[in-house]
Amino acid sequence: MIKNEKERVATKAVEAMEHTALSGITANQHIEVGGQIYKLTIERL
Repeated sequence: MIKNEKERVATKAVEAMEHTALSGITANQHIEVGGQIYKLTIERL
């Protein structure tokens, strides 16, 4: 991954964590990196 892609993934992860912290609901983010789509799931344990 290039730096710009890593920053985008990190930003989406932070957004998902903030959503989960505020709502208590699992957050799912779909992120495209280098032409591939990844699903990031954050849940409170």
